[in-house]
Amino acid sequence: MKNKSVVLLLVSLILFLTACSPSSSSVQTAIAQTQESEASAVDPVVISDEINVQTLTTEPYHTVEPTQIPSTPTPIPSSTLEPTIAPEPLVISGTGDSVVDIDWPDRIGLMRVKGNASGRYFGIVPYDENGNRISSIVNTADQYEGLRPFNFDGDNATRLEISASGEWSIEIIPISEANKILLPGTYTGRGDDVIILTGGIPDLAIITGNAESRYFGVIPYTENGNRLSSIVNTADPYEGTVIIPRDAIFLEIISEGDWVVSITAVD
Repeated sequence: MKNKSVVLLLVSLILFLTACSPSSSSVQTAIAQTQESEASAVDPVVISDEINVQTLTTEPYHTVEPTQIPSTPTPIPSSTLEPTIAPEPLVISGTGDSVVDIDWPDRIGLMRVKGNASGRYFGIVPYDENGNRISSIVNTADQYEGLRPFNFDGDNATRLEISASGEWSIEIIPISEANKILLPGTYTGRGDDVIILTGGIPDLAIITGNAESRYFGVIPYTENGNRLSSIVNTADPYEGTVIIPRDAIFLEIISEGDWVVSITAVD
């Protein structure tokens, strides 16, 4: 009987302990509640997409005032020389013998002359400021109309002596108004003339003229009006080929009649 009581006691104890032990689900629930409690005990950390940056107060930059641009800019010197302004033509006219003082501001020029309609003697002689006679510009007994070089070869005329029996006219004009030949090229003329050679370096001249067997001359000059050696100088009818100096810029033709000049250029 005593043993049976012991067995019953042991069975009762086991049942009691089993009743007191928590179930598996109860244990999991208790663990979850414990974790939640621990999490709520810690201050939450809020992560935001915006970063709170402390605003710093900075000194303003020093503003530089722009330099004022003058309304009229200062001209910049140029190495290019300004073209020389040609002087106004100097026109003189009269009748019979006369002496005329002149003032031509340019270095060289041209003299356009017309006179001696009566076919008497007609002459124009220049003088420099010291009263020295310079080579005659016109010297003929025929009616005259032609173009002559003025103040070439270093001359500086300040006075003209005109010898005439009738009316005459003289016009001093800029050298730029001379007739021109574009090289290679041909020019036909009559009487006295001055030609500018342009567009190349002259080489040969084929010249025909002086059918009247009077005086016929062709004289080259440099750009400054310095005379070079004559290339034609005759009193006979002329037809030939001659060499023109390569530094020639002007050709003076002295003639009583028609003439033709054809000029080639250096290749």
